[in-house]
Amino acid sequence: MCLSANHFPDCYHNTLSAECKRACGDCRDNITCNAIVGMLDVGCDPGVYVTLDKPMCNQECCNGMNGLGCAYKCGACADGTPCNKSSGLCPGECDPGFVGVMCTEKDGALAPVSVALLVIGILFLIAGLRILFAIWVYKKRVT
Repeated sequence: MCLSANHFPDCYHNTLSAECKRACGDCRDNITCNAIVGMLDVGCDPGVYVTLDKPMCNQECCNGMNGLGCAYKCGACADGTPCNKSSGLCPGECDPGFVGVMCTEKDGALAPVSVALLVIGILFLIAGLRILFAIWVYKKRVT
């Protein structure tokens, strides 16, 4: 193994350090990383990020986050299942009330239970108004 001008070896693809024994991580677009620090100017692939104390593209996004730099929130995946940290796609269904491949769009259709509750509420309102009207008519006759 020969050293380059900066006294670091010419490492193979996606390895770094003086001995070329550490893996770089997932550099964006599968470009070879910098053999000294472990990343390059183009950054990391979606779903991974770097920190100051670990400057390699090997820190996975936290659950609930995804994309380049883990900058995007996941949608409402069913049962709290985390989305794909790279693409943001939900692995299965969406929580009730959400649609779309990323479960970020609110479902415009009212659920049948919501419609039933709305109808019952309107019927109670009408019954209450009829009772108030009857009381008003009764008081008018008495006085």
